[in-house]
Amino acid sequence: MNSLLQDLRCGARMLLKKPGFTLGLSLMTGLLFGLAPAVTASRRDLRRALKGDGRGSAGAGRSGWRRLLVVGEVALAFTLLVGAGLLIRSFYALLSVKPGFETEHALTFQVSVPADRYAEKNQTVDFYQRLAEKIESSPEVRSVGIVSSLPLSGQNTGSGLTIQGRPLHAGEQPPAIGWQFVSPGYFRTMGIPMVRGRDFDQRDLRHPNHVTIIDETLARRFFAGEDPIGKRVYYGLPGPQEHWHEIIGVVGEVRHLALDATPIPRGYDLLGQSWERSMNFVVRTVGDPVKVIGAVRNRAQELDKEVPLCTVETLQEILSRSAAPRHFVMMLVAAFAAIALILAAIGIYGLVSYTVRQRTHEIGIRMALGAQPRAVLKLVVRQGMILISLGVAIGLGTSWALTRLMSNLLYGVGATDPATFAAIAALLTGVALLACYLPARRATKVDPMVALRCE
Repeated sequence: MNSLLQDLRCGARMLLKKPGFTLGLSLMTGLLFGLAPAVTASRRDLRRALKGDGRGSAGAGRSGWRRLLVVGEVALAFTLLVGAGLLIRSFYALLSVKPGFETEHALTFQVSVPADRYAEKNQTVDFYQRLAEKIESSPEVRSVGIVSSLPLSGQNTGSGLTIQGRPLHAGEQPPAIGWQFVSPGYFRTMGIPMVRGRDFDQRDLRHPNHVTIIDETLARRFFAGEDPIGKRVYYGLPGPQEHWHEIIGVVGEVRHLALDATPIPRGYDLLGQSWERSMNFVVRTVGDPVKVIGAVRNRAQELDKEVPLCTVETLQEILSRSAAPRHFVMMLVAAFAAIALILAAIGIYGLVSYTVRQRTHEIGIRMALGAQPRAVLKLVVRQGMILISLGVAIGLGTSWALTRLMSNLLYGVGATDPATFAAIAALLTGVALLACYLPARRATKVDPMVALRCE
């Protein structure tokens, strides 16, 4: 997914950097497709043209090429529309995914403390706690949480998991899990539900034994059929002097890496047991979080003017940015599909209009002999729909093969989803039918006497 997006952006940058190449390519395309009808017109039967017969001696051959082009346009439009339809369905399926936390009324920012003034762990952790308390004292703020890596932000930390009583075999590595350390109140601030047990609190900061919280995914995978509360684990491969972490709670799973990524088992350590010089703050606000940015900055400046707030944004912005690559690809393919649909409709309309004009004499004779307008309408529309059906059939085959190549771009929908294929076939057929109907309706209004004089 990311590689495709990078390729598209690189291609766009190349075209922007070389406008001469793009202009030359456009001119060559127009010249190439403009010469074809000019050459055809130069070979026209002048005797028939002077007689007023617009059909010409080579009309059948030219009509065959026109029909072939229309069939190709319909097939291409069908393929692009199916791709766009699958991406649209995939995008809306992605938007319906619950990230595992509440994004409304939440502001985030990052704080990095200087090493020269916050050299010790206790100094750093104490500053984080005092900053959280100072921000939380603001009337516009409901709660504040601190975390080492924010979900869906591109930040991630991994670790191994060792479970007490389950020794590893010689040479065996502990299973890999996601790992974060958080402050008391982080889960409440993020809106992550506590499924079992309890949250961290201030007592745990002073407790001599390490405690930890795991998510539902880790509980299901490593503690299936048993209660994980009270079990002891260690994040990594412990040595003889390491402290085990007692599990005190289980929280809901969070889509940490991406909305479309399967959640991996995740453990949460307590801030103070683990720490870094750069941490993320989450501020749950009463109203619009953007309006609280100024107050939050002021509170931070009151505590330490040399520690700035970086990457200030809302959780909703982080969520939107995580879906941006799929949205870009969807809009790009949808734009090409819309253009292809318009070109196919214009091509069908032009071909049917041209055919009606070429067969004006024939239509006049039919109507003079008693043919009803409805019969003429059906005749013209049926001939156009034959080409459309052929194009849809070819497009169905190519789409069935090509959409499998975009399986990695889809989420929540199969590459050969029957509903999408049926909806696109109905849409394209309806548009093409309208494009056939308009010139066919004009054919029913042909005056037989005027048509017979054309000969």
